[in-house]
Amino acid sequence: MSSSRTGLLPNQDWPGIIDRLLGAGTQAEQVAARETMWIEVQRYVVRFARLPIGPLTEDLEVRLDIAVSLLRRLEQGNCRHVRIWRERHRQRQAASWWGWIGLMSRTLAIDVARCSRQNLARRGEPFQWARVVSVDPVVFHETLRDALGQSLEFVAQAAPEDLIGYLGALRDLCAEIDADSSGLERAPDPVALSAKLE
Repeated sequence: MSSSRTGLLPNQDWPGIIDRLLGAGTQAEQVAARETMWIEVQRYVVRFARLPIGPLTEDLEVRLDIAVSLLRRLEQGNCRHVRIWRERHRQRQAASWWGWIGLMSRTLAIDVARCSRQNLARRGEPFQWARVVSVDPVVFHETLRDALGQSLEFVAQAAPEDLIGYLGALRDLCAEIDADSSGLERAPDPVALSAKLE
């Protein structure tokens, strides 16, 4: 990646920035170095990183999450990873700054993709992406309103025994749905509800 094309600071500037970040300068220089690292790394991950995460690569929120995770990892343990990179770089045994950041961003991106609700594959299997179909909110709202209207109409006109059967069927349906993944709560016991109706 050419930093002249991207506008990112070039690799040769990073050893000095990292030295200031790790305390080789004044407190103000250390703060400025940290700010530079945050701005540049976030910009790289959001705009330029090639992430092997299928449709998630187009999601700005996912990219921002990856950038923040990467920056937290860089600062973890008093910048332990950055210190190791700098020491290896002094010995000419480390990758360039952007090569290293690219590798770390791809690794974190894969972890994020594995946990994504859009990935249907199990761990260790190739990614399988769920197809997300965008629905016009107006259509969704009308469908929901019609379904709710029919349910409320039935509830208003139903005899108590029909209502108990309806609520029992609703409770059974909710019992089949995993409450953790859907956020739905279990329906109340229809017998307890019928006691309240009487």
